[in-house]
Parts: sequence; C-alpha cells; structure tokens
Amino acid sequence: MLDETARKLFRMFYALYRFESAHIDMDRLARLTGRSKLRIATAIRALEEKQYITWNERAGVIRIVTQAERHLKEAN
Repeated sequence: MLDETARKLFRMFYALYRFESAHIDMDRLARLTGRSKLRIATAIRALEEKQYITWNERAGVIRIVTQAERHLKEAN
C-alpha cells in the first residue's frame, strides 16, 4: 500500500507523463505537493520498488510502468 505522498506523486506522474519518460524537477514537485524533497525522494523510491515507475535518479528521469509491463515482470 502506498502512502499519501506516493499516491499523490503517482497521480501527478500518470496525468503528466503516462506516454513518455520525463525529467522531473524536485523543486517543482516540492512546491506542487507541499512536501519536502526528502519525502518526495522517499515516495519516488517506494513507487519504483512497487514497480509503478522506473526512476533514473542520476538523470532525474521517470517513466510510468504500464500494468501490462508489471504483469510481464511478475510472470518472469
């Protein structure tokens, strides 16, 4: 189960970036969510662990993982 911050971020990511990878701006996310950068980073890691997104932390790029991709990973 995702916490409130992770759910909020996922809804934002899905609405904005569901069709392509995107560079994320932590300052903007902090402003939009009202959460600290540390809390946002923790929530993004949780989303990645649960396979909702992929996150290249160095490049600051996220990509939404589709439900079909998740099922494929679980099957393997």
